Amino acid sequence: MELARLANAPSLASGAADIMFVLDGSSSVNAQEFSEALTFISQVVDAFDIAADFTRVGVIQFTHLFVEEFPLNAYSDKASLQQAISSIDQRPGGTLIAPAINYLIDTSFTVAKGARPLSEGIPRIAIFITNGPAFDHPPDTTIDPAISALQASTIIPFSIGVGDAAYADQLLAVAGDPNRVYHVGSYSVIDNIRVPLLWGVREIIELPSSPRPELPLTSRPPTMAPASTQRRSTKKLSTLRAT
Repeated sequence: MELARLANAPSLASGAADIMFVLDGSSSVNAQEFSEALTFISQVVDAFDIAADFTRVGVIQFTHLFVEEFPLNAYSDKASLQQAISSIDQRPGGTLIAPAINYLIDTSFTVAKGARPLSEGIPRIAIFITNGPAFDHPPDTTIDPAISALQASTIIPFSIGVGDAAYADQLLAVAGDPNRVYHVGSYSVIDNIRVPLLWGVREIIELPSSPRPELPLTSRPPTMAPASTQRRSTKKLSTLRAT
C-alpha cells in the first residue's frame, strides 16, 4: 500500500523553487508530534534536488516568539539539509504567527537570505504547519494585516492543519486558495498528505513564470527580529495558547 501510494508522488528533481517551512512549535504540540512534523518536512524535501541552482529550503519555527532555524542559503545539498531539519529543537510556548509571517515577507524571501531575484521567475513557496489557531491579539492590528500582506506578496502559501483544533478559516486565510489547504487528523498520519502536497507544489513550479511585482507594505507593523537560535528569549508576549 505504501509503495503504491508513493509511486504516485511526482518527481521534482528537475524543478527549482525557494521554499520556507513555517512550523508550529507551541506547547500544544508534544515532543513526539514535533518529531513527526520534522520527519514529514524531511520526507517532503526528499522529493527535490537540493542545490543552489535548483531548490533551496529554509525553516522558521513559531510559538509566542519565532526563530529562523536556518535561511534559504544555509544548505546546498540534501544530506546536510535533512540533518539540519532533524536537529531542530522545539521551543514550546504560545501561538503567535503574525511576526513570523511579517519576517517571512520582509526578510526570508530576500536575496540576502538566499531567495533568487524575482526576475529569475523562481517560485517563492511557504508551507505552514500548525495544530491550532494563532492567538495574535488584537487580530485587526496583528494577524489580519499580516495575512493581507502575505496575499499581496510574491509568496505562494500552503496551509497544513493537524488535528481537530486546526482552525479551518485561518488555514484558508493564510493559504488564500482552498486548493492549497490540507488537513490531517494527527501528526502520526501527516505523511498521508505528502503526495497531494507535492503535486500541489509541482503545479506551482510548472506554472509559467509570472511573478507579481513587490509592493510597498506600509500597513503592517515593523518586522520583529527573530529570537536567537543560540539563546532562547525569556520575553513572553501577551497572548498564549492554552496547553
